[in-house]
Amino acid sequence: MARGPVPAVPARVSALKTPPFPSAYADPLRPNAKLQKALDDAVAAGPGTSWRTPVAIVSLEPDGARPMAHYKGNEVHFSASLLKVASMYSAFELRRTLRDIAAELGGSTTKADLLKDAALYLDPAILTRVSSIPALKGVLKPHAVPQYASTFDVVPVSHPGQGFTVNFSTAFEGHLEKMIAVSDNASAAQCVHGSGYGYLNGALVSGGFFDAATNTGIWLAGDYTAKYPYFRIDSVNDGKVAQATTAIHLARMYTLMYDGTLVGGISSGEMRDLLAKAVAVPEVFIDRASPPLNFTVTHTKVGLAQLKPVNGGSNVYSEGSILKHTSGREFVAVWQNFLFESSGFDPVGHVVRDTIDKYLRP
Repeated sequence: MARGPVPAVPARVSALKTPPFPSAYADPLRPNAKLQKALDDAVAAGPGTSWRTPVAIVSLEPDGARPMAHYKGNEVHFSASLLKVASMYSAFELRRTLRDIAAELGGSTTKADLLKDAALYLDPAILTRVSSIPALKGVLKPHAVPQYASTFDVVPVSHPGQGFTVNFSTAFEGHLEKMIAVSDNASAAQCVHGSGYGYLNGALVSGGFFDAATNTGIWLAGDYTAKYPYFRIDSVNDGKVAQATTAIHLARMYTLMYDGTLVGGISSGEMRDLLAKAVAVPEVFIDRASPPLNFTVTHTKVGLAQLKPVNGGSNVYSEGSILKHTSGREFVAVWQNFLFESSGFDPVGHVVRDTIDKYLRP
């Protein structure tokens, strides 16, 4: 089959040095015996041996330490809309990459050409990264690479004649907010398409949030509307799935976001603002546990979906939140694969509550 001519790559593009993907983030989480015992005691005293819900809790210590405890926190589980956080992250990571490319190009490109130049530079790198992620085998280029033009706007920098920078388009900003605040699936699809499966999961791999060799960590290769084909990995609770994570990996992402080191301080703040809007909707599960509770939820994203009939067909709930204790101390809490039964959210809410109480007790 004859192919058209391959577009020439301008010298300004071939000279680019901006890394296509982020470097691995340092892991701030440190296993802590006191916090682990508090969690183990809370599970044993509450749900006991029937407990099936993976939980990861991080104490956001005033001195910057990040002690962590977990229960089944290394297990990969289907968590539905909770994984929209990964799409949010990749969008901000891609914006940073495009801004770095714009800064490197300076005045050598034009407003009309900047995103085209970026695509000429990034798309081959994205497809190379895709080839190193076995779970994306067979993905087509249109589903792997970003939708640059509909996702980003090019605007002049503050000093005329010195080049341009890149912002989210107004429409895409609206999709980000609807995806996180009200968990809208159509907007989530636009956000996933904005990054493409290749950049999205490539950023997760490069950032240290997904191990492509073991298929462990944060994975999102399903756009919530099936406009793109789904690419699946194994999960503990629902077989092959396209939206999955471990509690620990997502807790790490939340902690980096809280610390202002996920993508960057401004981007971390913007992501936290989106998660805060989900609380205001409200879109929270854990605070529906019966009182007394010793915390309020300040930032959150939830997940809710049915397991496949072969796996029981039950609704499973998940949530990743930043909590503020009555003492003023703050915590990250991530939990998933929770079955809503007659006791409502009491089991998970009270496990988190009691863990924090026991940990803070002198």
